[in-house]
Amino acid sequence: MSVATLKLSSYTFSSSDLNKFQKSEAYIILGIKFLISFAFLMMLFPVVKNVQYAFIQSHTSNNEYNRNTAVLYPMYVGDQIINLINNNKQADKIDTHRIFKIVDKNDGQTFSVNSQFDGTELITTNFNYIKEHPIRNIKNEVIKLPSRDKFLFLIPKSLNSSTLDIKKFIPISNFSSVKLEVINDIQIFKIHNKNTKFVNTPVFVASSYNKTNNSFINGINVPDGGGVNDPVQFPLKGNNTKFVYTKMLKDLKKGNYQYTYPSLLRLSEVDHVKREQVMGNVLFYSTELISSLIFIFLSSIISYSLLITSNKKRYVLKEIFGYTRLKSYSNIIIIPLIECLILITLSIKILDLSIYASIGFLTFINYLILFTLMKIMDKKNIKELFSEV
Repeated sequence: MSVATLKLSSYTFSSSDLNKFQKSEAYIILGIKFLISFAFLMMLFPVVKNVQYAFIQSHTSNNEYNRNTAVLYPMYVGDQIINLINNNKQADKIDTHRIFKIVDKNDGQTFSVNSQFDGTELITTNFNYIKEHPIRNIKNEVIKLPSRDKFLFLIPKSLNSSTLDIKKFIPISNFSSVKLEVINDIQIFKIHNKNTKFVNTPVFVASSYNKTNNSFINGINVPDGGGVNDPVQFPLKGNNTKFVYTKMLKDLKKGNYQYTYPSLLRLSEVDHVKREQVMGNVLFYSTELISSLIFIFLSSIISYSLLITSNKKRYVLKEIFGYTRLKSYSNIIIIPLIECLILITLSIKILDLSIYASIGFLTFINYLILFTLMKIMDKKNIKELFSEV
């Protein structure tokens, strides 16, 4: 044994022992693996996001509200998913007055906050919302809704209630159809089941049965394809979405709008459907994801094996002469960390916990493979080295 040790100690660490060809192969495979890893990361991200969202949904205080409130989603024009917020030109063809009537008829509630040119705000809502969330006037009396062919305008007492000021907020000419009520300056409104305070904000309440057929009034009271942020929501009142949608389907078909609004979804389902749209066909997507993971797994094994083998005597002798495994293989151990940092840099604009969780998963896989290989190949290389001696 002393002779073997003497021969081992006379071994010098020189570059002549490095297998340059193996190293080149290893780095080429690592480069390809990195590109596949980035593609895998972009595919894994929405999956992790889905899991994260499902967890949040199961622990949120608004979970019951989200399960019992629905929206018309997605919104299509032709074969294109749109939302009216983006001012899609094709959406101009939609008969907003007809859609507003369908919303009113099926207990849909509308609520939106519109910014005016002078920086002030105007709340717009419909009769269905006010019926469920009554508002009181300055005498603390519940305000009664006018007939359905009229409008209700609620103006804070600190604002001037002259016709001139009202015109600034309402784009109509016939003010005889407007019922005016004065309310307190501070009002609390329910938005997505949360109390929200408004100060000195006028409220315009409209019904689809008004006779003006004003494009602004109708346009702000129709579903806009915004999903959970849609200003039009439908309380399910114990019914399932299929039952409620079937009721409105007859009216949607009259204007051929069953293709514009093909489904009614609970708020708790909307984000999941959005991510499915991004992911596409689930079977095909899963196949791509698994194939990428297998490639990453195999390329990691091959590249790390080549790097270890290319300089195996150096690594083995370092351990024999007292170096720790981490110190012996430090130049290889740093590779997954560098890959991790580059992936974080490339994904910095996403700024989402899910993307960092996905990168963490990839880094964990890399180190699991690397440390397993180091352990297995160390034993093999020590045996080979001593057999040569």
